[in-house]
Amino acid sequence: MKAVLAALAMLAITGCTLTHAAVEAPVAAKPTSSVVATASCALRGGDADVEVAIRNSLYSCGQWVSWLAPVGLNWLIIPAIQDPYTPGPADGESLYKVCVLSAGMESMTVEDAGSAIYGTSICSQEEANGWVPHESTDG
Repeated sequence: MKAVLAALAMLAITGCTLTHAAVEAPVAAKPTSSVVATASCALRGGDADVEVAIRNSLYSCGQWVSWLAPVGLNWLIIPAIQDPYTPGPADGESLYKVCVLSAGMESMTVEDAGSAIYGTSICSQEEANGWVPHESTDG
C-alpha cells in the first residue's frame, strides 16, 4: 500500500495522470475470488444529459468520479440513473442506453441523450480498459 501511495504522490508532483486501468493494488493486496464486490454508484455528468451506473464495484463512487473526470464533465453522485426514454435533467432530451459493459463482477450502464458524444466516449474508453459489451443498446 505504501508503494502505491508513493507512486501516486510522485505522479501528483510530476503532473502525470493515470486512468483506472493503470492503478493496481500490490500483488499481496489484490482481491481474491472470495472478495465480494457490493458497491453501486450512479453518476450524472454535470450540465450534460449523461449518466453512468456502476454495479458491484470494488471501488468507491469518488474513485469513479476521478476516473471519469478526463471526459470533461463535473460528475455528481446521484441516487440512481433515470429510466431510458425519460427526459434528461440538462435540456429535456430523452436518455437512452449507449452501452452496457461488464468486467468480472462489475457492470456499467451508460445513458446519454442527443448525439451521445460523452456516452460514446465513456463506452469506448472503458472497452479499451478491458470492459466487455454484454447487452444491446436502445439507441
